[in-house]
Amino acid sequence: MTNRRRPKASVSVLRITKKQIDDPLDSATFPMFESPSGTGLKSKIQNQSLESMKSKNLIAIACLLSAGSAFGASGIFGSYINVTSSNLSGGVPVWYDAQVPGGGRASDPTDFNGLSFGNYNPSAGGVLNLTGAEILTYKNGGSNVTGSSISYRVYLTGSPTGSFNTIGVNWTSNATFADAAGTSYSGSGDQKWSSISSSANLLTGLSNGNYTVEVFLAATSSDGTHYSSNGGSNYKATFSVVPEPTSAMLGLLGTALLFRRRRI
Repeated sequence: MTNRRRPKASVSVLRITKKQIDDPLDSATFPMFESPSGTGLKSKIQNQSLESMKSKNLIAIACLLSAGSAFGASGIFGSYINVTSSNLSGGVPVWYDAQVPGGGRASDPTDFNGLSFGNYNPSAGGVLNLTGAEILTYKNGGSNVTGSSISYRVYLTGSPTGSFNTIGVNWTSNATFADAAGTSYSGSGDQKWSSISSSANLLTGLSNGNYTVEVFLAATSSDGTHYSSNGGSNYKATFSVVPEPTSAMLGLLGTALLFRRRRI
């Protein structure tokens, strides 16, 4: 089992010793009190109350503690995209990495981002469907994750346009659970969302050409919406829609006949 390590921001900087409280002007602890010349600031504030400085430092420490407790109250720590392809997988649904969870893994699925799904002829039975999504979330304290989704759009490669289509991804399990890579997670507050409400045919309405499918995932929570989006660039894969073999052959035949007439 993997106990995922949640972010613990500001923990290391909050280890305050008695010496640091008794000597709030110690430059080794609070370098902002060190003068540019390196001689220290103590000699310039000898008349200032030491107790007043202690209070200010303690207030600052309390603020940092408050900020630290709020950080990472909920979020996404992993995500996967499931695609059914007649080209790459023979029509079998396959999981692909989106946001890779940290730590050791039971397996290493292929990255969705940057993947080419190859060529498809829909009229000849070509299949390229978005058939699943998995989002791994965590929550601490009183925070709660309330829902998740996957959003996608398809456009001619090099011309990103159009709005995103969003599909809900329902809650599946609390820890302990295994993710799409087969890795087990048992951290308190960890959850898996992988019950997709519907699938999507990515080839619908497309004419011949080279296309990009762009995807991001999201989770709503009491702390706001969290995104799994490749740092804001989203996850992108490519594919091509090609003409029917008969149409391609007729085109080649027509070109050959035209070339022959010109020679005659």
